[in-house]
Amino acid sequence: MVLGQLIDFIVTFKFSKRMKKIISLGMILILMLFAGQAFAQSARLNNKIALVTGAASGNGKAIATLFAQEKAKVVLVDINKVTLDKAVTSLSKQGYDVIGVEADVTKEADIQKMVDAALSKYGRLDILVNNAGIFDELIPVGEVSDDLWYKVMDTNLNAPMRGIRKETTIARIRRIHGEESTSGTCHRAMRWNRA
Repeated sequence: MVLGQLIDFIVTFKFSKRMKKIISLGMILILMLFAGQAFAQSARLNNKIALVTGAASGNGKAIATLFAQEKAKVVLVDINKVTLDKAVTSLSKQGYDVIGVEADVTKEADIQKMVDAALSKYGRLDILVNNAGIFDELIPVGEVSDDLWYKVMDTNLNAPMRGIRKETTIARIRRIHGEESTSGTCHRAMRWNRA
């Protein structure tokens, strides 16, 4: 209730766009800290295989780190090889079981490559976090080019669908072979947060 009131205040109060961004990022970090404390005592991810896109920085890196801290084996995926290598090295040095895959989630072949890497290294995929996304740079709507619009939609809308399609195919195959399936990962994650 208090969080909702705070969000309403931020939206209605005349903060600058930059200040709203700073406040929003601060709220996200606070929520992630609370989530981290809740996860730290749960150990629900022990030996789960998680694939996180956009995992080299920001929220994706935070998600990958939390999952690794909870003993998940994590496949970090990002388009930026330099920051991806740094994130993987940092987590590996802390003793976590992680691998990195450089991939552009807007390309079908790269989506297959990241899933293949998870299956090759760990033999299965339990959790898919479609975190990769891009921003339209706050360009006024009338000035957004078609190329930028298509790039944002391909990254933020089409790529997650392609990833989910690959994951559900794997889940279906696992179900046929009598293994536990995690099809419906988004639903499972929402249920998980309510527990």
